[in-house]
Amino acid sequence: LDFNVAGFFRQPEERLSSAFDHGLHSTGFRNKTDLYQRCRYPEPGNFTCYATYPGIAGCQTRMLTGAECASHQFETPGTQRIHSGIENMRDMAFVGLTEEWGESICQFHKRFGGIPQQEQFGNIHPGHRHTRRAELRGWHDTADTAVYQAAVKEFERRRGPEQCYKAVSAESMETNSERCVPMRCADLGKQCGEWPDGCGGYVVCGVCNPSMDGLPAFWSARCSEEGQCLRICPGWEDRGLLLSNTTYKPVAIVHRLRGLGAPVDAVDLEMLSKNLKHITPLDAVRICTEACHGPNYGRPSFAKNYCACGAYPEKFLSVSPTWEDFQNAHMLKPILDPIKARVFVYDNGKEITYHPIAATAHLNGNATRPRCCDPLQARRTRGQLPPHEDWLPGTIHADFFDAIDLGCGAHDACEKIGHERGATVVVYNRSTRKCYLGKNEGFDVPASETFSKREYLLI
Repeated sequence: LDFNVAGFFRQPEERLSSAFDHGLHSTGFRNKTDLYQRCRYPEPGNFTCYATYPGIAGCQTRMLTGAECASHQFETPGTQRIHSGIENMRDMAFVGLTEEWGESICQFHKRFGGIPQQEQFGNIHPGHRHTRRAELRGWHDTADTAVYQAAVKEFERRRGPEQCYKAVSAESMETNSERCVPMRCADLGKQCGEWPDGCGGYVVCGVCNPSMDGLPAFWSARCSEEGQCLRICPGWEDRGLLLSNTTYKPVAIVHRLRGLGAPVDAVDLEMLSKNLKHITPLDAVRICTEACHGPNYGRPSFAKNYCACGAYPEKFLSVSPTWEDFQNAHMLKPILDPIKARVFVYDNGKEITYHPIAATAHLNGNATRPRCCDPLQARRTRGQLPPHEDWLPGTIHADFFDAIDLGCGAHDACEKIGHERGATVVVYNRSTRKCYLGKNEGFDVPASETFSKREYLLI
């Protein structure tokens, strides 16, 4: 048969959000009763239940390889299926992106001919709800993310330097005189996430890198609804002490802290002075410093439950990195403006560079701080997957079949669950606080490596 296959690909978590709002879309399931009972729409938190329900994630990958969207056998696409899906995507006559809809429509007509009509650029079936991606707290559809990232690269490769962003006349398309110039992340003032570029498409600003500032690794990094990187203390967030509900004023969280005995009245809170909806890292450290080292021995009850009292955080407080300082540390510009931002000047004799001041205000692990997830302790080596010269450091070879939210410091609990579920690879991610279970039976392992030696991997 002589025909062309065209495909449009969508950011996986956005697709899942839309599918959830579309009646828990699960074409492929033979029986949906359990899904509906467990993840009944639209109860709070049920989007995470839906997205992580066995057999839901990996829809695009399955459909690229001849299967239905959802797997009634609760299968999670493995490495081979992902590779096959990517190869099938590359064989398509046209690859478009939902996030680059305007550009995709123009490129489609360039490829197959015809003049685009204005109606083709409109959203004829808009959703009535905002994206729910933030509810997933860092969880990703692993298989579809790999396919989507490959589709983005293929789309950009085929597009080349020529771009078109709106419906114009054929003459204008040829001269490209009316081309819209898309905005970049720095132009939009965004540090993370995906945002409209002003030309009908989207610009991807990535994820937040926790190594950009001086906070310890047990503070997690998250993208806010405004596209700004937040440093989150998981322990405080789990207890409702970090983020203020958007329907309430910021002072509500201060009242909650005061009710728990926190010395908020003795601290100049940046949250209040700048009308923020969250406690800043500086606020949290100041509160715990006052609770642990304040006059009259501080507030022992609050300190015991919510702070890790240690050495006085002299260096951090001497710099006192502000909310703006942390934003500068995560901004997507290669060079900071030393006039507009607080910077640390480094002169190496050849050139002068400017670094965000927050990156120099290190909060050491033994310093007084909020009680977040504790630092990862040294782990025993018995039973761990042995290193191999062909394996890159940190690379985990496995097909993962489940992810369980366990909270802070749940390494031992994760290991126990892994053994109970028959996993051969068990990974506890201290940033997402999830326990990932998988199997590595589909990978080539040297014959000298017996099964007992590669029973599990725990990090």
